[in-house]
Amino acid sequence: MDERKYWVWMSMCLGQGNMNAGKILDRFGTPKIAIEAGYDEIADCVGLSKDTVVKMMTQYTLEDADNIVSWCDLHHVRLMTVHDEDYPQSIRHQINLPLVLYMYGRMPKWNTDFSCAVVGTRKMTDYGKRTAYDFGYDLATGGAIVVSGLAIGVDGMAMAGALSAGGITVAVLGCGIDICYPKVHRTLLKEVVKAGAVITEYPPATPPAASNFPVRNRIISGITQATVVVEGDDNSGALITAKHAVYQGKSVFAIPGNIDSEGSAGPNSLIKQGIPAVTEASDVLIEFKDLFTSINPSKLRRKYLSKKADEYLDAAALYRVVSSLDNYNSYYGQGAYGGRDIERIKRERAERDGVPAEYIDPPKRKSPKPKQDTRSAEEIISAAEAKAELNVDTEFMNGLDGKYIEIYNSMKPDVPMLPDELTSKGYDISDVLAAMTMLEISGVVEGSPGGYYTRRGNEEYSVPAKDE
Repeated sequence: MDERKYWVWMSMCLGQGNMNAGKILDRFGTPKIAIEAGYDEIADCVGLSKDTVVKMMTQYTLEDADNIVSWCDLHHVRLMTVHDEDYPQSIRHQINLPLVLYMYGRMPKWNTDFSCAVVGTRKMTDYGKRTAYDFGYDLATGGAIVVSGLAIGVDGMAMAGALSAGGITVAVLGCGIDICYPKVHRTLLKEVVKAGAVITEYPPATPPAASNFPVRNRIISGITQATVVVEGDDNSGALITAKHAVYQGKSVFAIPGNIDSEGSAGPNSLIKQGIPAVTEASDVLIEFKDLFTSINPSKLRRKYLSKKADEYLDAAALYRVVSSLDNYNSYYGQGAYGGRDIERIKRERAERDGVPAEYIDPPKRKSPKPKQDTRSAEEIISAAEAKAELNVDTEFMNGLDGKYIEIYNSMKPDVPMLPDELTSKGYDISDVLAAMTMLEISGVVEGSPGGYYTRRGNEEYSVPAKDE
């Protein structure tokens, strides 16, 4: 029996970054065994009420998951579960591990070879462009797998450097495997697939959303042994990746920049906090050369000045890597998080090859069509007032982790907030997203388009006392 559908089903029901994933695997071993044990056993495992668990685990069906598995097989998308040999060992034991990874391209040797993440701001300056290219190129030349997020700016430039060196690079997406985001990196994405791989934990057809990327960042840091931060301000997503790396026990390095440059504020701040400063890729490689036979620092070019002066510009033009500071603003596409370009098999070719019609397009996520509101103004007002009266499941709230209650209490009532705003209060992004999942199920927090969450009501809840 193909058990992959159970893994896909549970990953969709729990959501990405949920810490209950690790708890369930520790208790039951596999999602199939967990569901066979019953909702009572799962509720006891994760510390929630049975009603809450039932709500959470019935959001999707096994048929939904089976359709995704069939689509992946048809489109040559590798579906890796925690129990697969090729699944990255370095994230296998994380409490918020991805139950499933979707991969397209060539399988990297991330369990034996050295991997290094190069991350930074979308607002890449010319200094950041040169530096990201240099590090991506020389890390790849020295034997490292270069990992990044495919974002415009530093991420894309580091990958362009690795590709220029003929190296292997891995892009970790914050959307479905069938979506190219941002659209401008279509050329870069195709070259990455030829030389390396694209991976994601989000099911096919999942659009990019602001809340996806901080969650995605824990995979970038998790599948690598080191993270290099090139440029970014104090609120940059690159610093979230660095925080994940520190939490995971990985090495972090920062490239210093001009103290007057806003884009260098993040790396300079990391250096002030004790993160090692690096100025050459060899500074990173030498730290790991005795641990990985894939590393060969002697292959590096002796001096950066020996490079052709405009080599990094040629690479940027070849792979169409841009910065949000460039005179270019169409990469977003339409909408707040647009720019996605879903690759589908052309219907003519599919029909020619005898592909079943239901497999031509990616599986659709559940999104019921809005119905026309025919109520009167009085009825709408009455319904809104009724909705404002919260009916909170006391048993559910009492069973929540104390940290989730703290996160809820820290939110401003009736003010939409992004998960990043709560991480700035000192909470880990994984805890924030797990809290939002549980609180949204309870009804005390409401999700809205764009990845925002809103606390409903002014009532605060007491944090359970910790066991001595």
